[in-house]
Amino acid sequence: MKLTHIVCTLVWSPLVCCENAIAADALWHGDLNGQIGARTDNDKIKKELQAGNFIAPSFTTDDNPNTGFKLYAGRRWSRNFALEWGHFYLGEYRFTATAVSPPGVLTGATSPRGLSLDALGFLPITEKLSAMGRVGIVYADSKNSFAGSASIAVVNPDPGKYETS
Repeated sequence: MKLTHIVCTLVWSPLVCCENAIAADALWHGDLNGQIGARTDNDKIKKELQAGNFIAPSFTTDDNPNTGFKLYAGRRWSRNFALEWGHFYLGEYRFTATAVSPPGVLTGATSPRGLSLDALGFLPITEKLSAMGRVGIVYADSKNSFAGSASIAVVNPDPGKYETS
């Protein structure tokens, strides 16, 4: 798998990074892969369980790095302007909270993903060197699922959250 990443980097980096390789009206695409990590807010979950009179919740979390990716494609419309579209996936993260008294188990998972649209501006400094600026919008969607067993009841098992920024 690492060899695939190296080959993709070697093939796509010159197309994405060099102005001479991306002439006006050119198309490009690529992917970025790598390890992505997150941290479950155990303290917040513990406080919410304690507010519901659950005693001594313990946690098992899957905060290990996941593989995330971004797929993107772009088009250079002129020497100074390009648009780039992208889709990203940031892995899946899980937790399990176990309460002793009253006994119960709360499990949860989240899987963030989204879309992006960026406008790229290029300012030529020399014939082979340009400064680049990027402005964009991102739509993020977090697929969430929660389940309770025994004395833990989940009111909203799929509280999806959608953001645009």
